[in-house]
Amino acid sequence: MIPLHRVRMSDGTAFKVIQQGQHNQHESGPDFSDAIIEIDGLKWCGNIEIHVNAKDWYLHQHHKDRSYNNVVLHVVYHDDGKVIQNGREIPQIEIKHVIDEKHYQFFSSTLKPKPKILCSYQLNQVPQELLEKLIDQRIQQRLSRKSNALEIHNNNQDPRSVSSFHFLARAMGTKVNKLAFELLATRFCFSSLVKLSFMERHRLLLLVSGMREPQNHEELMSIYDSNSLFVDGKFEIMSTASWKTKGMRCKNWLDLRMKQFTLLVGLVQDSENLIHSPAIRLIDSLKHLIREELINIEAEWTITKDFFNHLMINWIVPYMFWLANDNAATNAEIKVDLTNKAIELLKCLKPEKNITVDLWKQLGVKVNNAYTSQALLENYSEFCTQNKCLTCNIGKFLLSS
Repeated sequence: MIPLHRVRMSDGTAFKVIQQGQHNQHESGPDFSDAIIEIDGLKWCGNIEIHVNAKDWYLHQHHKDRSYNNVVLHVVYHDDGKVIQNGREIPQIEIKHVIDEKHYQFFSSTLKPKPKILCSYQLNQVPQELLEKLIDQRIQQRLSRKSNALEIHNNNQDPRSVSSFHFLARAMGTKVNKLAFELLATRFCFSSLVKLSFMERHRLLLLVSGMREPQNHEELMSIYDSNSLFVDGKFEIMSTASWKTKGMRCKNWLDLRMKQFTLLVGLVQDSENLIHSPAIRLIDSLKHLIREELINIEAEWTITKDFFNHLMINWIVPYMFWLANDNAATNAEIKVDLTNKAIELLKCLKPEKNITVDLWKQLGVKVNNAYTSQALLENYSEFCTQNKCLTCNIGKFLLSS
């Protein structure tokens, strides 16, 4: 609050604000209307205008606007000259000398938007060892959360192949259509779907996804008769509303993703054979399989390096971690080996390119691989955005120091 009782007019005359009037937030014209002030015992009714500098009146062209003719008080931080409007001098007060600078700075800070990472201004105080320990913790949490989020019904199918199929579907949709692709995957018996040719599989996926309508009644009936292709023998076409296209970079984004999905479904079982390979060999072998399949189907499209990296992070790695923690995998050595290989794979992959990762980089955090970027994404989504500073090791350290 400004102590107006300590303020006088520019010419030394006493004044008093009796009624501040109505704040004009959205319309053009003076800042306050219908105000009542008292100058030297005489009451004035009209408007109040506020500026940083007195000469801002002319800078803003108010002297040419008739709506400012009824201004009875001009409040300025710095009085750098008189203001004349419609042939009369506007009563003016300067408030610079009565403002508490510390109070003003604190008030200004409350108006600024909060940083997305609340500790961003203090992050440079956090020891590197503590940050590395946090990254190790968040990776375990992220992989556990991703693997636990997968809920499937095997229906007497190989649980490993079906799980890999569903992890692939979630990865194909990225953040936008993850649920839609997963819903599509739940419609099919993987063991039957994978036996189809690329063209048959692609046609079927388009029809069931709702992206393409059957060309004729015979085509529709042929699908209904293929009971073995669908979970519990039920054929159900998805609603087109399940798919989100707003903000996509190109109009054929979903069509391209469906072609890529069709191809990769045929490689699910081959990829399982590579799971126990060293990280670099696994990456190179899967790239080779994809290139060969693209040649076989004479595809005019491809899978980019960035999207392949995304698939490794969000399909292969979570699947390996799920397999390591599957109750059916009773061999303890295999569990440890798969967990270590999943982590090794993340350390061999490039970090994601997105706003959140860039935010951590701007704060001075070195993000050299997907292991670090995945951990930071987990910390941001599960702690920073939810203001869980008291349960975050970084927050605890900063609050206790």
